[in-house]
Amino acid sequence: MPLLWVSLAFIAGLLIGDGFHLSIWVWITLCLLFLLLSCFERIIHNKFQPWRKLRQWLPLSLGVLLLFVALGGLRVWFTNHPVYKPDDLAFYNDRGAIIVTGWVSAAPDRRTDATVYQISAIEITDLNNQDWVHATRKINGLAQVQMPADAEWQYSDLLQFTALP
Repeated sequence: MPLLWVSLAFIAGLLIGDGFHLSIWVWITLCLLFLLLSCFERIIHNKFQPWRKLRQWLPLSLGVLLLFVALGGLRVWFTNHPVYKPDDLAFYNDRGAIIVTGWVSAAPDRRTDATVYQISAIEITDLNNQDWVHATRKINGLAQVQMPADAEWQYSDLLQFTALP
């Protein structure tokens, strides 16, 4: 039964984190505050009558339940703020024109107005980088690229193209 309460508290934290976009420092502060509350709950339990009544109704400490609410909110924050490194393709989104080199890693999706390719990127050249010696680097990541309808590339072809992600 306590696992049910912990799970419900964590799910409530996920919903709260999705609804209220708080900063990471708020979630960490709440986690520390509720951890302290759960550590000192015995002292609070002995001094305050309403706390005793609440503790009789709940199978777990209120501090522990609130800690899992805060941990759920912290989990949502981390999913909404991924950390990309310069060797990830997603790092270059919204940074201007780039030259991508990669393999066609899936069968092309041919449509009437365009052909869509899935490209496994292996190298990128940042056209905005002033230092041309270090502008090209090895990367990894998948890109979905839309080309003209008459494009005839196949699975496993090596492509190099200029993109504006």
